[in-house]
Amino acid sequence: MRVGKASRHSGTQAARDLPLSPRCPRRCSVLFENLRKRINRQERELERLRRQLHEEQKKREDERKRIAELEKENSKLKRDLEAKTAPPQSSGSLSTPSAMQPVYTKPSGSKRRRKPGRKNGHPGARRPAPVQIDRVVEHKLTECPTCHNPLGEPCGKHSRIVEDIPPVKPEVTEHVIYEYKCSPCQAKVEAAMTAALPKATLGLRLTLLSAFLHYALGMTTRNICTWLRTF
Repeated sequence: MRVGKASRHSGTQAARDLPLSPRCPRRCSVLFENLRKRINRQERELERLRRQLHEEQKKREDERKRIAELEKENSKLKRDLEAKTAPPQSSGSLSTPSAMQPVYTKPSGSKRRRKPGRKNGHPGARRPAPVQIDRVVEHKLTECPTCHNPLGEPCGKHSRIVEDIPPVKPEVTEHVIYEYKCSPCQAKVEAAMTAALPKATLGLRLTLLSAFLHYALGMTTRNICTWLRTF
């Protein structure tokens, strides 16, 4: 046993005392070079991941800003829609006709409904009866509308006064305008025609009526033409 231990100890000491092999520095340099290349690859990969993370963060920040802008724009559009759908407070200017804006907007009715008319004890108010009556139309029956039995003389009567406009018939007038030549100034003159605007084929009354329907009442030009074709 002692001899074996002594021999192993002597062999280890001899191996330590031996010089290094010439291949050892070459292997170490190759190992170091491989480690350096590996470290460089990892550093490049780390730099790539950092750039990718920075781009992702920037993209998220841009998306967050875009979402904030869209929410702001959505709120503005909602306010504009509510403003457009709200009932108009005024009829607008007469110089800007628009059938979309009514001349009068009826206010919403109150929850408590009142009995129409004045209170008891107050004098009534209604439209006064016309002073002049142009014609009188009598309505009589000769038989009962229910059983068709012949009827005799009326047993009573009552009157209703109805105001209406007469049927309108267009009046077409040909205006013959004579021309003259003045001898002293050699000017060609003609008589004045004031029943219509210059170069117009519609009379003044019809022009004023069309303007009133269009600008004051908001009636479209197409509807005015359709209405005038009924005459």
